[in-house]
Amino acid sequence: TGTTPTLDGFRVVIADFDVEATYALMTTAGTVVLDGSTIVVTGLAPGESATVSIAYSKEGETDATAEVTGTALAIGTAPTFSGSTSTTGGFTFLITNFSSEISYSLAVTNAASVTMSGSMVTVSGLAPGATSAVTVTASRAGYRDADAVTSGVSLAAVTRPPVPAPFPPAPPAPSGTTPS
Repeated sequence: TGTTPTLDGFRVVIADFDVEATYALMTTAGTVVLDGSTIVVTGLAPGESATVSIAYSKEGETDATAEVTGTALAIGTAPTFSGSTSTTGGFTFLITNFSSEISYSLAVTNAASVTMSGSMVTVSGLAPGATSAVTVTASRAGYRDADAVTSGVSLAAVTRPPVPAPFPPAPPAPSGTTPS
């Protein structure tokens, strides 16, 4: 069957596995073990490939060999962000390296809520002047998940300055004098 990449290697199931046979495994990189009918390769760097040689032997049958090549998950691309823009009850920011080939999951602190539309992320439900951190995780088939954190602050409560008292009227000028 096909290989399944893992963080540090890959796995592949021997479709016609025979419990009475003997299997000898060798790999060009990393370490290989047979776990039941599954070949497990570990110890690969992100995106590194290895070829496993499988030697099959069973009394009364012709010996056979096969090879399978697999690759460990590549390093994913961590999201990058614009600066945040404060709004009433939250803030917004853009994922500047947004890709429609990547799926994004969002987690937010401070009991806020978070939504995403295209590359725009909107945080809402914050008290005036409150801060929240947002963790954005980028997931893509064949790659390790990658995440990054940004934060923002909602607009502070609007406080109006006190209305000054009107100036008292100027006292009348004494009679017989001219104002200067």
